[in-house]
Amino acid sequence: MQMELRTRAEVLDDLAGQFDTRADSLWKLGRDFDRWGLSEEAIEARKRSCAMRVGALINRAKAAGLSV
Repeated sequence: MQMELRTRAEVLDDLAGQFDTRADSLWKLGRDFDRWGLSEEAIEARKRSCAMRVGALINRAKAAGLSV
């Protein structure tokens, strides 16, 4: 079995994609919390979602060779 070697940029881009997926899920969870009347939990879920988006942006910038 031959292992595929990936570049640092590819790995960082994949990680950014994972962060985006998690951010989407957290945002949807925040919407559900709102429907259930759990506003504090909704705010926390949205804060975490935003943090995931920032992480994704940072990883994409690193993958593009920008200094962050």
